[in-house]
Amino acid sequence: MCPLDTCGWAAPRPYGENTRPQPWACAPCGASGAGPVGGCGGRCGSWIFWSAGWRLNVLGVRRRDRFGRLGGVVGVVVTPFSGSGRVDGGGVGAVVERLVSGGVSVVVAGGDFGEFSGLSGGEVRQVVDVAVDVARGRAVVFGAVGGDLESAVAAARYAGFRGVDGVFVHPPVGAVGEGWVVYHRVLADSVPSVGVVVRADFVSAREVSALVDACPNVVGVVVGGGDPVRAGVVARDVGLERVVWLSGGGELGVPGHSVYGVSGFLSTVAVVLPELSLRLHAALGKGDLPGAMAVWDVVRPLVELPHPVAVVKEALALLGVCGAGVRAPSPVLSVEGRAVVASVLTRWGLR
Repeated sequence: MCPLDTCGWAAPRPYGENTRPQPWACAPCGASGAGPVGGCGGRCGSWIFWSAGWRLNVLGVRRRDRFGRLGGVVGVVVTPFSGSGRVDGGGVGAVVERLVSGGVSVVVAGGDFGEFSGLSGGEVRQVVDVAVDVARGRAVVFGAVGGDLESAVAAARYAGFRGVDGVFVHPPVGAVGEGWVVYHRVLADSVPSVGVVVRADFVSAREVSALVDACPNVVGVVVGGGDPVRAGVVARDVGLERVVWLSGGGELGVPGHSVYGVSGFLSTVAVVLPELSLRLHAALGKGDLPGAMAVWDVVRPLVELPHPVAVVKEALALLGVCGAGVRAPSPVLSVEGRAVVASVLTRWGLR
């Protein structure tokens, strides 16, 4: 059990009786110290890793079997709101179900596209709860964490307790250089059984390598959509084989990133019509650039519109999935934008 008895957590020893003193960390409560090697958690449902070697060995299995799916289409879950402005749990569930039943095998709940900056900590937990409950067993689920480090660690521990496969990290503005490494290292070390995906928009290959070296549970890195050359340099300098690389540029950005070996992407289209995103990824995977660009041309009218959160929510509202309301700081879609969304859905055969 937890050696400090702060949370009542107990575990068997699946790897035999290794009684040499080892560093330990209790996943549910964060207590740490030194003691014998432990095993798999009952109360928190997650692994306890007692040294970097044990962490890498056990998490390595999950990397291959689960986290490899990050190299595909990653569906980002918008956060629907009710008429009173509260998070609509039923709407969140409908969005997750639309992604999973459409063939998307990785979903991210509560992230930037889910209006993370406009949600309270409790609301983010609510969205994560719904995503885990709806997608469990059918898709890999990531929860969003971020902001100040204390809040991010607490959110990550909660997400791990609820059974997510991993967390997508949204660090505070200004997290660059060594500060970026320290922030993510503390966060990753606080949940050693949970996969961690980070963004590398404003850091170099040196910082990313330092983090990956220190934290075996960092399983994915998102590179920005604005400059595919810089993203390719970072990915290839760190090593394409060390983590899964994802394009943050969505359907528009991934063809450029794929040239450098970045295969996964965060999709804003999949929640509307998963088939298009999956076709784009499949074409790129086969080296069929003409086929990929044919899909690219189809999705452009929707993804080129400003205010993507409002765009996708408008599309889902027209399809009867959830409401179109957004919360500040997300801007409201213009009348002209709404007309374009309706027109695109008609051309896609959805109306």
